Amino acid sequence: LYSAGEPNSRIIATLMHDSLQVLGLGYQDLAVSSETDLLGSLDTLCRSVDVLLIPTDNMMASSISLIVKRAHHYKKPVIVSDSMLIEYGALAAVGINYFNHGKQLAKQALSRLTNKETILHHAIEKSEANEVVINSDVACEYGITIPKDLLPFAVTP
Repeated sequence: LYSAGEPNSRIIATLMHDSLQVLGLGYQDLAVSSETDLLGSLDTLCRSVDVLLIPTDNMMASSISLIVKRAHHYKKPVIVSDSMLIEYGALAAVGINYFNHGKQLAKQALSRLTNKETILHHAIEKSEANEVVINSDVACEYGITIPKDLLPFAVTP
C-alpha cells in the first residue's frame, strides 16, 4: 500500500516485492494517487490480503489512523517502515530510527566540515540506524505470540 506519486515509495515497494518473493510470499500492490482513492480501495484490499505492508510514504503516514482503523475492522495487521507509526496501531515497524539516523548524519557533516571536504568526493552512505519495533498490545489483540528472540523489540506504546 503506497502513494503512486512518491518515487521513494515506489522504489521501496519494489524492494519489498523482491524480499517477499525470496521468502516465497505473494503480494498485491495498491498504489493510490490521493487520500480519496485510498478510502475507496482500502476495503477491497483488506478483503484480499492477510496483512498490509506500508513503505515509508508521506501520504500513508498522514492517513495511518484511517488505514489502521479499516485494517483492524477486517482483522488485518499493518506493518510499516516508520517506527513512529507504531503508536497509531501498527503491529510492527521495520525501518529507520530517525533519531539515530540524525546522529549518523551529524557525524558525517562534522567530518566533512572539520576536514573541509566537499560532498562530491564521498559515496552515498546507507543508513546504519535501522530498527525493528513490535507493538505488543496489537500482537495480543491479534493473538500473536511474540517469539522470545524478538521480545527485546516489543513495546507498549
